Amino acid sequence: MVPYTKFHVAKPSSILKPFHQSFQIILHITSQNYLKEVHQRIEVVPKKKKQENSVIPAVEPDIVVTDDPQSSEIVHPENLQEEEEICNANASISTPPPWSCTEIHNLQKPINWVNGNTLEVTRKMIVHIDPETEQINKLITFSDHQPPIIKLRGVLFTSDIAPKINSAAAAQTLLEKFDKIKLCSGTGYKNKKFSNACQLAVKKGKRCQDCTKLHDRLRKIGYRQEKVEKRKKEKQEKKIKLKRKIQSLTRSRLNLIAKLPYLEFFFPLKVKKYKRKVEHLIRQCQAKDETVIAEAISKLPAAQQEAVKACFAASKRKGPSGKRYTAEWIYECMLMRIKDKKLYNHIRRHEILVLPATCTINGYLKHYGGAYGFQPQVLEMLKKKTADMPAKSRRGMILIDEMKLTKGVHFDASTMQVQGFKDLGEEAEEALGDDFRDTVEEAIESLPIDPKAKTRIQRRQHAQLKTKNEKDRNLGDHALVISFQPFRGKWVQAIACFLTRGNATDSELTKFILEAIILLEQSGLLVDGVVTDGASGNRTMWTKFGVSKENCSAIHPCNPHRKLYFISDFPHLMKCMRNCLCTKKIIQTPKGDVQLGHWEAVLEADKLHKIGLREAHKLTNDHLHPDPWQKMNVAMAWQFWSASVGAAMESYRFQGFEKLSDCDASKEMCLLINSLADAMNSNRPQTSLRLDSTNFKAIQKFLEYFTSLKEWADKKLNKKLQEAEKARVDHLNAQGKNPRGKVVKYQENFIFSDSTDIGLIVSLKNTLELVQFLIKKCGFVFVMTARLNQDALERFFGLVRQSCGGNTHPEPRVFAQLFRLLSIYSLVKPCRGSNITGGEMVKTLFNLEDLKEKNKKERQKLLSDKLDEIIIKGQNLEEITDLMEVVQKDHDYIGDGEAVDQFALSYVTGFVARHSKRYTAGCEECTTCLKKEEKDKTDVDTLITTKSKGYLTYPSDALVELTHTLEKNILKTAVNSELEENILFLVLEGLENSKVKTIGCEEHKHELTKSIMKFYLIMRMHFLTRKWNENTKKD
Repeated sequence: MVPYTKFHVAKPSSILKPFHQSFQIILHITSQNYLKEVHQRIEVVPKKKKQENSVIPAVEPDIVVTDDPQSSEIVHPENLQEEEEICNANASISTPPPWSCTEIHNLQKPINWVNGNTLEVTRKMIVHIDPETEQINKLITFSDHQPPIIKLRGVLFTSDIAPKINSAAAAQTLLEKFDKIKLCSGTGYKNKKFSNACQLAVKKGKRCQDCTKLHDRLRKIGYRQEKVEKRKKEKQEKKIKLKRKIQSLTRSRLNLIAKLPYLEFFFPLKVKKYKRKVEHLIRQCQAKDETVIAEAISKLPAAQQEAVKACFAASKRKGPSGKRYTAEWIYECMLMRIKDKKLYNHIRRHEILVLPATCTINGYLKHYGGAYGFQPQVLEMLKKKTADMPAKSRRGMILIDEMKLTKGVHFDASTMQVQGFKDLGEEAEEALGDDFRDTVEEAIESLPIDPKAKTRIQRRQHAQLKTKNEKDRNLGDHALVISFQPFRGKWVQAIACFLTRGNATDSELTKFILEAIILLEQSGLLVDGVVTDGASGNRTMWTKFGVSKENCSAIHPCNPHRKLYFISDFPHLMKCMRNCLCTKKIIQTPKGDVQLGHWEAVLEADKLHKIGLREAHKLTNDHLHPDPWQKMNVAMAWQFWSASVGAAMESYRFQGFEKLSDCDASKEMCLLINSLADAMNSNRPQTSLRLDSTNFKAIQKFLEYFTSLKEWADKKLNKKLQEAEKARVDHLNAQGKNPRGKVVKYQENFIFSDSTDIGLIVSLKNTLELVQFLIKKCGFVFVMTARLNQDALERFFGLVRQSCGGNTHPEPRVFAQLFRLLSIYSLVKPCRGSNITGGEMVKTLFNLEDLKEKNKKERQKLLSDKLDEIIIKGQNLEEITDLMEVVQKDHDYIGDGEAVDQFALSYVTGFVARHSKRYTAGCEECTTCLKKEEKDKTDVDTLITTKSKGYLTYPSDALVELTHTLEKNILKTAVNSELEENILFLVLEGLENSKVKTIGCEEHKHELTKSIMKFYLIMRMHFLTRKWNENTKKD
């Protein structure tokens, strides 16, 4: 029996016609047992194709139902009676109503399912229409007597979900199950939608395995076809473009050929027309007066005027060289070069503006000497700069501070000296003249100090230019800078710098300040005070001027009717007060103890709010327990004494924190210092000091508070000292010892340190007195107290460190160069209220004679004379016995382990020979005397041969002998003498008794030998200083 196949029942014969109705009834009986019996007696015959392979059962069926409608009937007469009996028995049984396919119209159909029409009454179909393609993709045919026939896309679908239907519920279930079947979407290509072996239905994904494989193959084939088609299309397009281009060129050629007679006739006429027009414009430009262009340029800003003029001037030059610049434009270019070298080179390289070459700018900058000490050029420029300034703009303070440097030496070939030693500006002082020294001596005599202290200060006053034997051989490691800062205006001028070993002494500071005040007053500026930090040397310097807690000011050295006010840098005082409290932990006051624990309690209370808002959000543990480098942080000191910390103490005490129950004294000091900080750091007119202003009263209030606190502390301290002295004397008397001697210093937590206390009292008193003096007698309306601290000098040091990259402690040579560049910027730039222009300042700067240039010429002449003397004297000495006895030695020992390496000397001498060709003045004989042929080389030339690639020079024996003499004396001087400023002249002294081999022809040998000796000596001095710096860094 083959189920789920389209069956055809054989037509009954005439004998079986009476039983045909009974057979139809039997087919519709729903009883399971009876159906089994009927099926046992009916044999189904499949289609012919499958009948050949089918196995015929041993029992012949009563009725044969065949798949072929043309098949013949097979009748068994012997069983007719039995069938009749069965039919009669079934007729007597009550059967349920039979299933009819017409009932499918009443089924609940899912979406997109509709009824289909058939010609047969006993068959009904339901189809599913795809909403996208509007085609039938699912079909179910229901029959009254056969199982439903299911087709997917017209292909018969075999499955176990299609049993024989015997009720409407079974048909509904079949329809729902069949609706859930997911169809294969195919390959996605129109030419081949499905695989021949497509599985029709899929469980996962959208394609079956066979269609997926076919899809991948078609995709690869399509990609290749598209690529080929694309190439064909591109090739075709190229052919079309080329064809069109050829056609266009052909048309253009034909047009040109047609226009050729016209062009040959009219083109010369047009050329003549435009030539006449150009000549006419030239005549018009020549007729125009330059004043018209000048008037047009005058409407531009001053800086742009100079740029336009420079562009017009450069346009007249045919080449890039030979340009001429005005002094004003040179001034602007110098400022741009000082501010940013990379930007200057970028503007010049891309020709955005007409700028001089960097070497030209450096030539102008070198004209301004960078030596240590007071430079006459700076003073002369200041005098010209402040000539037309009002008195209010010329009043200001002197700022003085030091910066740590790295020890280092270098050889200056222009002065023939080793730089880097302690330099207090003696040479510059000599250039200022005797009148200046007399004025300074009078100012020293007027100081209220003992004669011994005056003698120590005057010791430098009478010092002359030191010789090489008296020169201080101490290497400088600190730079002392003196600047002038006015009360009005944004300009600050660096006056001088000094190179010292360690911190400058109090005597040196006193001398520098007196000299600076006198020189600035002579230049037209009015110095009303001095600002320093809290270093011990500065406090001692105050006492030399007679400054104390009772007498806070000194008599002005230039005018006995004026006062000189001394003020300590207030940000430095803020750091000192914070550090003292962090060290002592407790400071006793009449109202209670100021404890560091109160700040710790605020920090502890704030830490309870890990993510939430905090009342003193800037306070951290680093503020209370700073590291050594954090102790000098001004911002942390400001935040330590901030008003928010004082308010947080009061707030947390109100909230019930026990550790803050006695914080009244701490809160009061914190708020008073915060108000004082605002008053002493005002940099705006709105917050500046005026008479009876809030900030003015805040300073008075703190001064009263601190004075009373200091008096109370002194009384308590005296009482403690008396008790300690009495206990000490009683103890010594009890032991029978002499109680004489000094009392051991008694330390108690009263106020801050002595230096901080004196600095606060003197600074606050002088600030109030200076403000009253400036407002009442000098016509000031207000005074910004930010001009009474050292912030400008600290910014100057910051620029120096920034210019040095990662090196925060530059060498003395680098510092001197940077000081020159940064000081010339503010020096050349005219300030507000000045009638002089920048160009005039540059002219003044360039016209002044530089002391350093004068010194250079003198030293160069001294070296030249010394070499002449050595060469002349060396020629008169007896000749050495044999050159090769000296040259062929592997080493010539000098002593102390030093020796002349002949191989290295020969190699360096080859470099000297190549370099010395420029000194021969084109003389072939002199050039021949410098070198030798490779075939004449000796054993000492082995290093040259090893390192040579065919371009090194083999020096002559005479040149090797000369350099050997020089090298031997250099090593001897370096071993037996310490490195000092004039070490080159010490080497020359050793050469006075040495045989000097001359090089060159009779006419040029003297000058050539002198040039070679000078070059070699300068080169070796550079090597010596470099080696000394390397050894110092290692140590």
